[in-house]
Amino acid sequence: KDFVDGRFLQATPSPVKCSLLMGIPRFTRWLGDTFPDAFSTRASVEAEHVYVDMNTVLHEVLPRLGPSPSEARFLAAVAARLDELLARAEPLRSLLLALDGPAPTAKVPEQRRRRQERARQQDGRGRGHGRRGKGRSWSAASERGGMRANLLTPGLPFMDRLSNALVAYCAERLGLSGGAGLAEAAPGWRGCSRATVSDASCVGEGEHKILFAMLRNEATDSAVEGQRATRHVVIGSDSDLFLMPLGPKATPERVMIASPSAHGLRVCDVEALRLGIHMQWQSFQSGSSSGLAGPRVPIPAPPVETVPHKSLCEEEELCLRRDFILVSICRGNDYLPPLASAVDPEGLWPRYLRWRQERSACQGIVGRKNPEEAVRTTPGSIPGEPASCRDAEGLQEEESLTLRAAPLADFMSFCASSEPVAHLIPGGGQQASQGVAAYLSGLLWCLETCVSGRCKNFHFRFPRACEPCASAALIAEHAPLLALEALAAARTWSPALAPLSCALAMLPVADARELLLPSAPWLAPLLEPGPGLLGEAARLETCAECAGLAAAAGAAPGSRRAAKRARALEVHRRQHSGIEAVSLPALDAEVRRLCEEASSIAGAPPVRGISPGTETTLSRSSGDGAGRLRRQPSEAGEVGSKRARWGSDTDSVDQATSADAPGAGPSRPSHSVQGSF
Repeated sequence: KDFVDGRFLQATPSPVKCSLLMGIPRFTRWLGDTFPDAFSTRASVEAEHVYVDMNTVLHEVLPRLGPSPSEARFLAAVAARLDELLARAEPLRSLLLALDGPAPTAKVPEQRRRRQERARQQDGRGRGHGRRGKGRSWSAASERGGMRANLLTPGLPFMDRLSNALVAYCAERLGLSGGAGLAEAAPGWRGCSRATVSDASCVGEGEHKILFAMLRNEATDSAVEGQRATRHVVIGSDSDLFLMPLGPKATPERVMIASPSAHGLRVCDVEALRLGIHMQWQSFQSGSSSGLAGPRVPIPAPPVETVPHKSLCEEEELCLRRDFILVSICRGNDYLPPLASAVDPEGLWPRYLRWRQERSACQGIVGRKNPEEAVRTTPGSIPGEPASCRDAEGLQEEESLTLRAAPLADFMSFCASSEPVAHLIPGGGQQASQGVAAYLSGLLWCLETCVSGRCKNFHFRFPRACEPCASAALIAEHAPLLALEALAAARTWSPALAPLSCALAMLPVADARELLLPSAPWLAPLLEPGPGLLGEAARLETCAECAGLAAAAGAAPGSRRAAKRARALEVHRRQHSGIEAVSLPALDAEVRRLCEEASSIAGAPPVRGISPGTETTLSRSSGDGAGRLRRQPSEAGEVGSKRARWGSDTDSVDQATSADAPGAGPSRPSHSVQGSF
């Protein structure tokens, strides 16, 4: 048996394996090997709109500073790194700095595991004789102001300070803070007129915020008659960044994904990637399938000027790209386990192309519901979604995607292993059918989020008990028997966790007590072993017997004594349960209740971290470098700044808030530009 986050998983024979490591493994490298003409190394690029996935920057900078750097040193290093990146990727019109906010609850167990592992590694280093001294832990160093990776968690006070510092950084680089010589220090900013900081209290992951902003900018620019195609550059290394520009119906034509490298920027031209996908399909349809005999053998795309007339109509090509995203998700990600099949995950796309060649040349898997069934929703109507997501008309058409049952079942049959798998499902055929429906709903949920940049159901979770149902053989058997509504994504509108709830759910208990409770002591009962909602997780993480057995098992790896201690540890841990046994909506409701009680006390300051956060936009024109702060009608008054001069009618700092979105709580106080690098 395998122990994961307080739960035991039944050991499952191949080909049905439970995935303990999420994410899309080796996806970026596979893309480069499979579509080499889409990738290049460049010293610099420029674009009208530049988007920075700050998660990449923050986790790149922190390890370079050594153990426990000061907060001021870390912020200065982040500013220096941003200057380096934006000198290589010049924004000509706008810039977005996107921090990860509260993510869908399906990702919380993985995020908590990563933070637990980091805490264990840091505590291990702290027991040495390094500069922190004998016996002094990493946590002790952090208590005196040192930085560590677990501070980069939505809901922690540090993330507010980081957001304020990023706003101050943008104000300086835009010349809005009265600083002298800043334009000369950052020449790449001379053409940029607008910068937006989407902070960690704005719901959604950074890559989803980036896609939504990209689609919004593209729609705005396309409305200007005679304007050339807008260029977009995304700086980041998350594998989702490569998939997301492929899925929207109105896909921007000129998008590049730039990953920082030792020699400059490793750039993926998304248009060349789209062309490569089409050319691979065309090559298979012509019978020349030898180019993808293995997952790492590329089919070179011809130069653009030599591409023959398309054999796919626009709708069919869109379906092909979405099928590519679907097959990529089947490799496994942060929300779903990998598909168990007869082929290696890297071989799923070549197998798909062969299936289209041999058995389904005219029809793919992903489809759309009839246009008359398309749902028109109000951007910003998702609870917790920033009000800046509203467009000029207040309406936006949302596509409803579906999976075509017959092609889906046929493709899964084409991928299925010959080994029987039904006997591995404890509940028999009925449970297998339910598990298959849950997995297919999860695929569509991931796909629709990837296509729109908007998560519609933050509380969707694929049950871990259903992981054996992520099997090509079972899907081939049960998909044709499922009702059409069972193949629809989980579209129930549900709000994201509040930032404070997110921090409690993601952080190990020791870190939550150290980093969160000083600013929110009323949440302490939730962490008490036993009665609190997180009591069982606290008991697991603070269990002295678990710690002793784990230390004994790791003292002499490979020995009989270590193996015996490891077995004893497994038996003992069966008494515990982890974060996956916690109802996160119930945790969120209890956090909100406790915060309301705390804020109702006479003289108590406003409680932060409950309402969705704000996006802060700074803009300038050809004025004198000054600006003013404009707010939504729900927020009155102005906030002064020690670092910026506000008051001009030509330049402005626009702050969008989601306080008026349905389901939002009291408005969060606005940023003042007080943090600095």
